Amino acid sequence: GMAGHGGQHGSADVDPETICLHSLTSDAADEVSEKVIKDIKWTTLNGARKLLKSGEAKASDFWVFCGYAGWGPGQLMGELERESWYMAATDSNTLLKSLAKQDSELSDPRNAGLDIWQTLMDMIDHGDDYKRLKNTPQAEFDDLMLREWARANLCFQKSSGDDDDKVDDSEKEEKDDSGKAGDFMDDLIKRASSAAKNVDKVEVGTLVRASSSKDYPFLLNDQEFHKSIVLVIQDNEMMSVGVILNLPMTSSGNKIPGKIPCRYGGAYGIKGQVGKPSFWLHLNKSLRDAKIGSPVGDINKEDGIWSCTSEQVETALRAGIAKPTDFMVVSGFSVWGKVGRGEAGGIRGEIWDGDFEIVSKDCVRPVWDTLTTQEELTPENMNKNLDIAETAWMASSSSLEDDDEEDDDDDIRMVYNSDVSVKSLADDALKCWVGALLLDNPRLRKST
Repeated sequence: GMAGHGGQHGSADVDPETICLHSLTSDAADEVSEKVIKDIKWTTLNGARKLLKSGEAKASDFWVFCGYAGWGPGQLMGELERESWYMAATDSNTLLKSLAKQDSELSDPRNAGLDIWQTLMDMIDHGDDYKRLKNTPQAEFDDLMLREWARANLCFQKSSGDDDDKVDDSEKEEKDDSGKAGDFMDDLIKRASSAAKNVDKVEVGTLVRASSSKDYPFLLNDQEFHKSIVLVIQDNEMMSVGVILNLPMTSSGNKIPGKIPCRYGGAYGIKGQVGKPSFWLHLNKSLRDAKIGSPVGDINKEDGIWSCTSEQVETALRAGIAKPTDFMVVSGFSVWGKVGRGEAGGIRGEIWDGDFEIVSKDCVRPVWDTLTTQEELTPENMNKNLDIAETAWMASSSSLEDDDEEDDDDDIRMVYNSDVSVKSLADDALKCWVGALLLDNPRLRKST
């Protein structure tokens, strides 16, 4: 039968909970099944196997779902009231037709069931709502993200001799047609070799950048790290800790001298200091000579980034040995655990996995100078701030060739069944994250 993705719960397990829907009417089927609606029942995977073994059913009689969706008390009603869902009456004939269509050659997993959803919206007299929403920027973005989620979670590598795997064959043909399969492996080997050479150089005070990999590792999760620049501030046997430097926040009401923008460092906060400036940083020779602060790690003693206190900042500004743009202030921090992974965890593990790359010392100054032109975040300057963040991210690469390859028209991956590149979608996902988390406006993405 057809294997479907039922929901989040259980689907990530090694042996996920599996539910089999069917419309069998025999007494043997009734013994191992429970009724859902008229003519539709469900059984466990073991129940379906028992019916197959006894000859009471054949494989095509079942629709198989891995995982399930679940709600806490009152949660589903709350979501219905917010119109996150439509309440609809249904019958077995409608459900069976929908499942049959999803099982057909016309339904590609990468389309994430959107074709079925459109059909059902028409059937429950909400087709006009669908048409009204379909071409809005937010709906287009949501659909594109769903397709990328489906590609990452519903499409599996083909095993040897599995020649009828339509999805993987089509993706293989796309690679063959573009002649980029060999280039992909070359790129993978090059990045792995680079990580192996440099990973031991990661220590407190190191600057790392989000990977320029075509896989865009932060498209679906942790979007704040997309094209991010992170300063490692702690590294021990339990975890690595860093602060993101290129995401200014709105004015927090805290008294920060010189209107220095407070930056979002990560999801973790110091107890009792959530939302308040946590780390003050500078990259200034005069301040180092005056012993304002202390180096962030031994590698920064002579000419690197130093940390200091707000009192030291105010003293330096009053003494005239520094100006506000000489400082950065960060609130919150990011953590990468090592428990169970040892040295394969933490920020080293992220570099091994290809999600981050080490920034060379030669790039630190241009990155810093670029970031200090950012301003306190507002809806009006969001795109400007993100453009500066990307400029700094580009400047943090010691290999211009890597980042220039991103714009090679022959090597751009498109979201399935669309004319939108994954690169563009990843940039939009970061804008949505900034709008939702830093500006409290999840619909803010295309503002100027």
